[in-house]
Amino acid sequence: MSPTVSTLVALALALGDIRGEPIQLYELVYWDGFVSVSGDLVLSGEALAGFVSGSPVQVLIRDIPGGLDEVREVLGQVKANFDSLRSDINPRFVDLDRDLCVRVERRSGEAEQRAADALVVKMYALTLASVYLWGKSLSDERDARAGADASAQKRGRITRQLMDELKGVLHGDR
Repeated sequence: MSPTVSTLVALALALGDIRGEPIQLYELVYWDGFVSVSGDLVLSGEALAGFVSGSPVQVLIRDIPGGLDEVREVLGQVKANFDSLRSDINPRFVDLDRDLCVRVERRSGEAEQRAADALVVKMYALTLASVYLWGKSLSDERDARAGADASAQKRGRITRQLMDELKGVLHGDR
């Protein structure tokens, strides 16, 4: 079973009422054996319970049923995926300030998601292009150029201009 967090919270509340004292969330996931976290990730029930109770996510060899061999295989897959991802990134984006990228990504919302969809790129690529061009999110740049009292038409026109700028960077024209 793959319950949602809301299901686990509801279950903890219901079982707490039955037991007469609150149940900690980790008690619902603890298992004396291995638990399939996702299709590719299987961990010890003890490790999963620790993560849910607030312990830092740190997987020990003993927490994985295949031990060291499985860890090596998974790390090989992660490296291959990372290398593939890196080849998709525009070389101009490699030296961008990581903290600024994180801040811009956190400020991104629906407008950025629509822009990413329209440009057929992933959100991380749109974030990198926005930081490269303006040092801020698409929404923040639009609002700065449009001004506080801008009409919807003006904001739309500016958004189209910004989309052209993003397209140029993302598709190699700039």
